[in-house]
Amino acid sequence: MALGKNIRHYREGLGLTLEQLSDRSGVDVGTISALENRDSKRSQFATAIARALGMSTEQLESGQAAYPHEARLLADIGADENKRKPQFFSPQLFHIPLYAYPIVTLDELRGGVVVDRENKEFMAGRETDVCDREPGRHDFAIRTQDDSMNGGAQPIPAGTVVFIEATNEAAPGEIVLIQFGAGTPILRTLVEDGDGYQLMPAAQGMQGKALSAGFKLHGVAFSWNIRVRPVAGARQDLSL
Repeated sequence: MALGKNIRHYREGLGLTLEQLSDRSGVDVGTISALENRDSKRSQFATAIARALGMSTEQLESGQAAYPHEARLLADIGADENKRKPQFFSPQLFHIPLYAYPIVTLDELRGGVVVDRENKEFMAGRETDVCDREPGRHDFAIRTQDDSMNGGAQPIPAGTVVFIEATNEAAPGEIVLIQFGAGTPILRTLVEDGDGYQLMPAAQGMQGKALSAGFKLHGVAFSWNIRVRPVAGARQDLSL
């Protein structure tokens, strides 16, 4: 089964409505419905939906997750039954493995670095971050440098680690890592526009850019980790 069918299969297997899965995952109801009805093969929302269903992204995409018999759906019963929030419960739900992705700088990508997780010289001393999707040999992660994608339902602020599937194909609605000429690679949402495509930022007030010749697609973003750091002043001695 493709991703859309898998989402519907596991959602219905848990007795979840579209609205309930939306509440659990943070993904809009319309988006989940569209994924199921179009039977999409991949999506930038796959990781969030997989976690809401209690499995890894790889398990959701492959359709190989099998719920244990004791797994069951519980509801927090409040005064208003219409506001119940379902919670999936199991003593031993899934073992979700984590995989290390090499973090590559945007300057390295601009300079033409060849990402190869099996190359010991490339990996030596390199910073990594983890994700629950098993990476391909050339998949990698980046750390964003600006707030151009910090907006919308799933913001990506500066400093976010974004996991990239190295591919030369992309679909409308996906977030792509793209480079024009010798410029710095940028993250943008690919949007269909008549006979062409627009590359749209998420931040308010920023303008989109038409996809034109002379670009290089480094890959498609499929998940990201946001590190929130508190803003503080200088430390002081608090001893009395």
